[in-house]
Amino acid sequence: MNAAFHPSAVRRMSDHIGNLIDDLLEPVREREYFDVVADLAFPLPVLLVCELIGIPAEDRNEVGVKAIELCKVFSPLVPFRDRDLANATVAWLREYVGRLLDQRRRCPSNDLLSQMLQAAALDSEKSSDEEIVDNTLFLFLASFETSIGFIGTGCVALMDFPDQLARLRSDPSLMPSAVEEFMRYDSPFQSVGRIVMERMEIGGRIIKKDRLLMLLIGSANHDETEFREPERLDIGRNPNHHLAFGGGVHYCLGAALARLEALTAFSRLVDRFSVWEPNGKPVRRPSALFRSYASIPMRVKVA
Repeated sequence: MNAAFHPSAVRRMSDHIGNLIDDLLEPVREREYFDVVADLAFPLPVLLVCELIGIPAEDRNEVGVKAIELCKVFSPLVPFRDRDLANATVAWLREYVGRLLDQRRRCPSNDLLSQMLQAAALDSEKSSDEEIVDNTLFLFLASFETSIGFIGTGCVALMDFPDQLARLRSDPSLMPSAVEEFMRYDSPFQSVGRIVMERMEIGGRIIKKDRLLMLLIGSANHDETEFREPERLDIGRNPNHHLAFGGGVHYCLGAALARLEALTAFSRLVDRFSVWEPNGKPVRRPSALFRSYASIPMRVKVA
């Protein structure tokens, strides 16, 4: 998986990602309005990650919808009404990926599932099918949720700060730093849990072994001692040591792909549409863990 998401491997996907975005935006050019989530932020990662894993084209939409339901399992607060659905979704995805894994064992391809099977065969401590399946499910979660989140939140942020949109139009070289600022300003993941392995002290407080800590990424990314005017979007912010992708051994596996998706998507949007205006009120998806939108209606005009 590390090899598949290595920056050098991701860079080779650049033209393909651009073509996918062009295809998704083509209908928008004609009607001059769209929903950022339904028309771009959701289908883009579904297409990309399903292609990467090896999901057949006819199954991708259903798998994408199931993967979004999967995200509810990882929320710290799962309403009772959602638990049965979330558990059923996990079972469906595990069974589906398991069947696909059996197919790849008989007929290997060049996709990630085949590569994981090959790697397991060469490993002295062979990964079980269960491990491969569950890592694939986690990849759905990490790839879909973050991509849907930052493309949506970045668009809303630029509409909320039109001066920064104008600044980006006048200086496209700011696009890489703008993407980093979108990640900081409204991070897709708001918190992460860690279990304390040994007694430690944080801020004058003793934390006992085996306690669960919730590390608030969203709060850290708005720390006024680290970021000047943290509540303001600044596409040229430098330095910008945000924690949207985590850190250390738990640094996000798909960070390079996420950055490339965002860079390509926002470059296309800014270059092709001269007008960005709300076409209704954006609707947040309720979650204690993720920051994303269910709908972002926008009116645009071709440049």
